[in-house]
Amino acid sequence: SMNTTLRMSACLFMGLVGASSAQADEPAQIPKKVLKELDFRVGKWETETTLNGEPLGRTETERKWSPGEHCLVMTVSGKEDGVQRHSTGVSGWNAKGNAIVEHWYMSDGYLLVRYPIARMKDNTWNGSFRLVYTNGKEAKGTCQLEKGDDQWVFVAEWEDDGEALMRK
Repeated sequence: SMNTTLRMSACLFMGLVGASSAQADEPAQIPKKVLKELDFRVGKWETETTLNGEPLGRTETERKWSPGEHCLVMTVSGKEDGVQRHSTGVSGWNAKGNAIVEHWYMSDGYLLVRYPIARMKDNTWNGSFRLVYTNGKEAKGTCQLEKGDDQWVFVAEWEDDGEALMRK
């Protein structure tokens, strides 16, 4: 029956959670460099966005530590191209990929951004992204984050139907 299936699923989930907890007495340590880099982005940020140099809109981004300070929880809200947009994301450490990874769930799709730690030099993070729109269309490209005093600039570049695009 449905209740039996739900109980079995819940038991399986709890068993997996318990097994992963039993394998390690302490959580693995996130590299201090990663924590420092993530901490720089904590706070509320006003954003002006352009697409190929043309104004697209203004948004507000809030980034805060999750309980336990193992990742950032991020929200974005504002108007772009006259449309109200909302996004929620999580940014954290991927030890296997040796990268800071951001997963964004947006009004118009899903975005995955990867910043390998080897490509994070001084005040510049170089990475890649994959964007999947709600209609299934996909875009892949490169991105760069430049840190400055109390600000940062994100630039993404990709092609759409043969047209080069740059979002800043």
